[in-house]
Amino acid sequence: MTFGMVFVQSAQAQDLIITKKSERIDVKILKVSDSEVEYKKTSNPDGPTFTLATSKISSIMYANGEVHKFTQPSISRKKKRGSFDRSIMAGFIINETMAIEPNNFQGGGLDFGINDIIEFNYFIGFYPGTHFSAVSNDIYHSVSISFPMPIIIKANFDINERHTSELFAFAGPDFAFGIGMVSREVRLARFTASITFGGGFLFDRWRFQMGYCSDLHTFVISELNSDAKLSFNRLYLNIGYDF
Repeated sequence: MTFGMVFVQSAQAQDLIITKKSERIDVKILKVSDSEVEYKKTSNPDGPTFTLATSKISSIMYANGEVHKFTQPSISRKKKRGSFDRSIMAGFIINETMAIEPNNFQGGGLDFGINDIIEFNYFIGFYPGTHFSAVSNDIYHSVSISFPMPIIIKANFDINERHTSELFAFAGPDFAFGIGMVSREVRLARFTASITFGGGFLFDRWRFQMGYCSDLHTFVISELNSDAKLSFNRLYLNIGYDF
């Protein structure tokens, strides 16, 4: 009878650690800190002391019935007014149309650049960038540098305690300088003023966006007929990482 009472009391005195992998460990908790938990296994109470990082623990159920839940700090990226981020961007020019009236020539290419995110508040900011690109089509091959200067509007929301996301849209002016060759014979230099607009989403620090540049006016220095009118319109897709 006495043995049975001792056994019950021992069973009732044990604590239980439940890990984030749903593992259940019968223990006697010795110490709990912000970063780790020290314990002894109930199967060997006189044995070594073990430690486990709190980041790996879902909860502790104490012998008295109390439950201690562990949650990771939210990594929400909501910022104060005037905060600053920078995103390294790389992607594809899905389609660039060069129009030499009355003909249109289409091609694709690669794009690499940096965008800054200067937040006025949680919902709106300035989204300037510097991008380098190379485009090729049947008759035209060029490289260019562009300076988009749009305004960005965004909405932040937390997916869970560890992940956050953001939907955003942007629109504003874009200025590009390019050099190239037409039909492998005619050299061409241009300055293009465009309107760029688009949108995308941010998951943690990964940024995915699609946009379009619509030509307002292109100034051309080339060997083409001086009366020729050129315009450049571009559809692009970028993936970036904020830091």
